[in-house]
Amino acid sequence: MEKRLSEVNTVKLSSLIDGSIFEIGDAHELMPKSRVLAIQKEGGVKYSEPYQFESYPVFTEPLPRPTRRLQLEQYHIHHNPIIQVCDIAIKGVSTSSIFQIGSVDDIEAETRVKNTRILIEDEDDEQVAL
Repeated sequence: MEKRLSEVNTVKLSSLIDGSIFEIGDAHELMPKSRVLAIQKEGGVKYSEPYQFESYPVFTEPLPRPTRRLQLEQYHIHHNPIIQVCDIAIKGVSTSSIFQIGSVDDIEAETRVKNTRILIEDEDDEQVAL
């Protein structure tokens, strides 16, 4: 595909976190990846053994991959060789996301997230259950 020039006057990006990419210019390949283990404990945090990603299958199972790549015939007519944008304002780019001004040939993004809540059993409910 014919490459085009991108002109952007200003970019305001408030937050870029968790394996995300802000790319200015063309790229051959972008591969953002992130693994997130979010543990929420009721009643505050007490020291305990660290949690291991390998303890959760979501982080160790192989991802399904396409068996073949589709070949598409495309024809584009660009009436202007320049893409012009005045201002871009983004609040946040998170968890293996990509914000790019330019073109890319290949993207392979992966995000794996496990959310866990550890709750304290209520003593009154425990007595009623007995």
